[in-house]
Amino acid sequence: MLSKPPAVEAAFRQLLSTLDAEIAELRELGSHLFHHDGAPRESQGILRRAGDRTRFRAEIEKFYRQWQENAPAPTAPSPPAAAPDCEPTNPVLIRHIKGISAPDAAKRLGVGEEKVRGWLEAGTLKGYRPTGGRWKITPADLMAFTRDHRDLLRSG
Repeated sequence: MLSKPPAVEAAFRQLLSTLDAEIAELRELGSHLFHHDGAPRESQGILRRAGDRTRFRAEIEKFYRQWQENAPAPTAPSPPAAAPDCEPTNPVLIRHIKGISAPDAAKRLGVGEEKVRGWLEAGTLKGYRPTGGRWKITPADLMAFTRDHRDLLRSG
């Protein structure tokens, strides 16, 4: 059994966020193909994948809730070991989560890479650094940033 429920909760929330972003992206792409490109056959396959991902998300949520109900009470945490002098890491295995690189995000936003890296380091744009050390941004975080910070994009 896992000994750190807060880390498990964080991993679970990040997984759901990633799935939600993927589902939204598939639905948007399928809708665009159907309404704008006149390709209903291709859009049906994409929308079917979005439905599959939605069902997968529901199953994951169900299993997680079952695990929570049967999980033993957390034990008192042991004192943390002295960490090396480096940036904190995300508690989930982020190397397996797909993300958008900083240069790709810059192209999508129409700004320079330096500006995107500055937003990431300032925390204005949510992102993470997998084991390789390069910034990655989830599609959901990029969509939220574009929705919440239109003023930065206009001046960018």
